[in-house]
Amino acid sequence: MAAGVTTPTSLAGRPFTPPPTEEKPSSKRTEAVINFFRRHRGGFRPGAWTQYQVDSGDYKSLLSLLDADSRLRTYVDDKIRPKLLQLTLKDFGTEELTHELPDLDKEITISSEQLYGYLLEAEARQEAYVQRVGSVNNVRPGALKRQRTETPSDDSSSPIESDSEAARKNTKRGRIDSDYSPGSSLMSPDH
Repeated sequence: MAAGVTTPTSLAGRPFTPPPTEEKPSSKRTEAVINFFRRHRGGFRPGAWTQYQVDSGDYKSLLSLLDADSRLRTYVDDKIRPKLLQLTLKDFGTEELTHELPDLDKEITISSEQLYGYLLEAEARQEAYVQRVGSVNNVRPGALKRQRTETPSDDSSSPIESDSEAARKNTKRGRIDSDYSPGSSLMSPDH
C-alpha cells in the first residue's frame, strides 16, 4: 500500500455474513426455470420446449420460489402445468365390471399422454381382433334391411346426366365425336 494511506475498517475486519437460515440459496437450474416461467408469462414462446434437469432438492426450492410469487404460481398452474384428466370409475365402468368395487366415486387421474397411449393400445387391440375374427355385423339379429319404396327408372332424364351430356358435347373431342357418322368420308370423292 502507499505510505500514509489508511485502510478503511470494513476492509481490515471480517466481512459481514448473514445469519444462518434453513433455506438454501436457489441453484442456477432453479433460477433458470423461474426465469423461463417469467419470460413465458411475458409472452416469450420458444420454438421447442427446453427440458431442465431438477433434482428433488431443487424441485422443493422451485416450489418455494413459486409460492413466494403468487401471480407466477397461478400462471404456471393455469397455463404451463399439464392438464390431467380426472374421471371417476362410475363415469365409464358398467355395473357388471364394478359390482365388486365398493368406491365408485374414487378419482382416477391420468395425464393426457397416458390417455393417448391407452387409446392407441386399445385401437391396436381392436384392429388385431377385427383382422383375426372379422368385422362385427352391426345389424341386429332379426332386423330387416330398409327397402326402397320404388325402384328408380332407367331413363336418363335426371338433371345430372343431362348436364354431363351437355358438357361432353361442348368439349372439342365431344363435338368431333358427335359429328362423325360411319358412312361419311373426310376426303371428297374427287381425290
